[in-house]
Amino acid sequence: MNLWDKKLGLFLIALTFFGCEEEIGNISLAPENNLGIFFAETSLAENIGQVWTGAARSSFSGRVMAGQYTDPVFGDITAKAFCDVSIAQANYDKATITTSALKSMSMKVRIVDAAGTYNSSDIQNLELYELVNPIENLENSTSSNKLELGELIGGAKIELYKDSINYVYEGADTPGSRYDANKVYIYEAKFDFIGKYRSDFLQKFEEAVVRGAAVDTEDTDSVSYFLDQYVKGFAIVGKDDNNAVITFNLNDGNSVINLKYTTLDAESQPVDKEATFLLNYLKSFSNITPNEKVLWTNSLFNKISTTNEIFKLSSETAYFQSGSNMLIDLDLSGFRNFKDTLSENVIVQRAEVIISDPFGFEPFSQPPSNLGVFLTSLDSIATGNLNILGSATVATETALNMTYNSELKQYSFSIPLYLQALIDNNITYDHLIIDANRVGFTSNNAKYLIPNRDTNLRKLAISKDKVKLRYYYSIPDKN
Repeated sequence: MNLWDKKLGLFLIALTFFGCEEEIGNISLAPENNLGIFFAETSLAENIGQVWTGAARSSFSGRVMAGQYTDPVFGDITAKAFCDVSIAQANYDKATITTSALKSMSMKVRIVDAAGTYNSSDIQNLELYELVNPIENLENSTSSNKLELGELIGGAKIELYKDSINYVYEGADTPGSRYDANKVYIYEAKFDFIGKYRSDFLQKFEEAVVRGAAVDTEDTDSVSYFLDQYVKGFAIVGKDDNNAVITFNLNDGNSVINLKYTTLDAESQPVDKEATFLLNYLKSFSNITPNEKVLWTNSLFNKISTTNEIFKLSSETAYFQSGSNMLIDLDLSGFRNFKDTLSENVIVQRAEVIISDPFGFEPFSQPPSNLGVFLTSLDSIATGNLNILGSATVATETALNMTYNSELKQYSFSIPLYLQALIDNNITYDHLIIDANRVGFTSNNAKYLIPNRDTNLRKLAISKDKVKLRYYYSIPDKN
């Protein structure tokens, strides 16, 4: 029997055992030629470190955050949202809007997430500012960037109810207009425009539309250019008494600027009309602190001022938070010496990292449904490059997302080929970074795949002794 036949036989035997639902335990087989499959479980408690990566590149996903709170572990967390209006996705009557009287103006943005120490019905106070300059250079934008605020032009008071965020109607009938096509409750924040800005806006908008149309009536880029000159964009900022950071989805048909105005019909009689303008989610980002420019305060990490360096906490707990980008590092470099203790002929049949009983994910009832796992190395971490993959074969067998199993109360992700490559010293990537889940987006006709780090502040804590590597291996006869 050649080595390939032995490997195939072991794989088939392994499938029989791995398909069982019984609790995993030791396996000791003694088939012909001394073949065997063995099980081992190794604690990774001493292999766990932390790495702060600082500001994340803006995701252009259209999700922005605003507000502030003080977390018992992560300390002072603040977010400011920056966005713009889209003339290309507007619904208005060009013939009448430029000769009308504005009655009211408001902006609605859909709430899709919230983090903080808030209790249901706590009031969150948000302010709306006009920007001094338009949003530009988004390709180089990160969550440490911010823009100069101009005039205060509006505000919103939000009674934040946890059970209303992403509430799903479970009835068989159609729930009504307050729910979207997926029966998810449309939870909104409404900003009312105030003072001089409200009365000036229609004139600014009219000038942008008229000047843009004079260049080319069908060229929305021209209108957008002039709109940038007159309406610079907006910033949403939380007041000091808030205790939550709210995530808004601008890429949603319910996130709009709404104008109500009166114009005259053909008989010179007043007619009430409405105009809506979607927000430009491709021109939006969040500023999140802490970052490299504003360091940790009132936090367990107050002494950390350098990014992309692995450090260890003296406690028995490790912490993760998206947004602030405090990540968890698993050092698996010790498995390069695995053959020294066993055999040169070790074959990994199955391997998975298990993280049991995560906690500290309040105010949510469950930890994040999935997290990202990146293969990387110390050298790559030092340069801030976490997203490193090995060969295509290794990459396809390495879970780039690990999913939470609510019944088992654990995360798990499979790494058989990665562990084999590590044992064989065929790969340089001997660290795993637990990061945010990934998001895909398109910008300038190029496809990017980046961590979804700047669209939420989900967090969790893990007991280091609850992190295990479980693996099945065989040591076939060398002959």
